[in-house]
Amino acid sequence: MKFDKFVKNTGTMGAILEYRGQKYLCSGPMIARIPEGITGLVCAAATELPERLRRILEDSEEEEAYLSDAFLPQADDKPAELRRVFSDRLGHCIDISNKQFGLIEKYDGLTVLLQELDGQTYAAALKIYDVNHEEVCAYIFSKTYLDALKLYEEEQA
Repeated sequence: MKFDKFVKNTGTMGAILEYRGQKYLCSGPMIARIPEGITGLVCAAATELPERLRRILEDSEEEEAYLSDAFLPQADDKPAELRRVFSDRLGHCIDISNKQFGLIEKYDGLTVLLQELDGQTYAAALKIYDVNHEEVCAYIFSKTYLDALKLYEEEQA
């Protein structure tokens, strides 16, 4: 069901990525695990998950996340522009779009993936588990963190 929602929200644009023996459909800052038995996706070739995203998934501290706030970026924005904020117990936050929020279901487990960058801790991604908290279903990467990482890498080059 979650994967169906993801495909409906993202449309036909995306790439298929491989990570730890699983295939994921990637669209923008979101990736969703392709469930067993799904064969109708067409892609020239699946590629490995990019190094900067792999580092986030493998080298992050995880803290349980909860919905802590919601806001409209501009006072006159439409309800569809609502941003939801997920935080850990220490206050590290990631805000996601209404479209991204559609990927989360009522009983999903959520964790914030934390990364250190130049002495500052960032919420780098939101990890979404299935109802039983056994399998990772999807990740939503933080635009704020990815932008900071890009600037940091450019400064280090």
